[in-house]
Amino acid sequence: EQLSSSSNLGFRIEGYKTNGKPGAKDMKLLKNRDDVKCKLVKFMPKSKALHSELIARLKHLQKLFSQSEFFAKHEVIGSSLLIIHDSTKVGVWMIDFAKTIPAP
Repeated sequence: EQLSSSSNLGFRIEGYKTNGKPGAKDMKLLKNRDDVKCKLVKFMPKSKALHSELIARLKHLQKLFSQSEFFAKHEVIGSSLLIIHDSTKVGVWMIDFAKTIPAP
């Protein structure tokens, strides 16, 4: 974790795939904000409307998590946000709950 952006940004990019291009997976060693931003720009939709939709969806998930009794009482370790988009829509889902444990 100390070698990735997890230590200073609180998250890391595991990988991404864009239409017609090979997937990018060697990103665990990205550590600083500028490197992460550069990779995100390559993946994110080009449409400002889709940017707004993505941000709205992320804020909605944040609100749901902050109001959730489950998330208030559990530690969620190693979960992921799955972001999928095309030229007309974007979706965000939280996945990978295998390491969820009751909070101390």
